[in-house]
Amino acid sequence: QTWTVPAGVTTVKLTVTGGGGGAGSSKSSGGGAGATAIKYLTVAPSGSIVITIGAGGNPSNSSPSAGGSTTAVYSGTTITAGGGAGGNSRGGDGGYTSDGDINILGGTAISPDGNTYSAMGGASYWGGGFSTNYGDGPFGSGGNRFGHTTSEVNNKGGAGVVVIEY
Repeated sequence: QTWTVPAGVTTVKLTVTGGGGGAGSSKSSGGGAGATAIKYLTVAPSGSIVITIGAGGNPSNSSPSAGGSTTAVYSGTTITAGGGAGGNSRGGDGGYTSDGDINILGGTAISPDGNTYSAMGGASYWGGGFSTNYGDGPFGSGGNRFGHTTSEVNNKGGAGVVVIEY
């Protein structure tokens, strides 16, 4: 996707969030959240920002996938926010970034009590971390694991996002 800078705009704020990891089937196996990079850029009217959105990771009983990285590129400057890890036996780790003026690591998934089959996906900049079956969460949030057996509901991680403010 490409966003063209409107006439009269000389500064933008980019908020770039990676995709959340999918949930697994074991205890504590929520997915990690995607990282968020916030970057202020000086831009020129009619310039282009090329955007690639990271997908949310897919849930799986055997191998949940990580969320994809989200990028925004403008005139040689690349801002990348990493996706969260897929859920594993201790919860998926959050994504990483170092490209912003402000860098926010994705939240790591947790199990509310460490002894159930429900686990909260990691919370992203946009929210998340639910421990019940709310379905796919906010942008970049980790997938949730909900149930009392290994055959209950695993959710997909939230897709990444780029928000441009000017």
